[in-house]
Amino acid sequence: PHQDFLPETLEEQVICYADKFFSKTHLDRVRTPEQALKSVERFGNGGAQRFKQWMQKFE
Repeated sequence: PHQDFLPETLEEQVICYADKFFSKTHLDRVRTPEQALKSVERFGNGGAQRFKQWMQKFE
């Protein structure tokens, strides 16, 4: 069955936003907001739009 895993609470959104700044394969690398956005854009417009909203909200 299909489940919706999008973050709903403010806490979930903060965690998801922060998670985008850290590489899963290169643990010593931290991305800039622009690099994180570019990474998210590879997976489609929906995620990129959500990330842009978080950038405005949390920066």
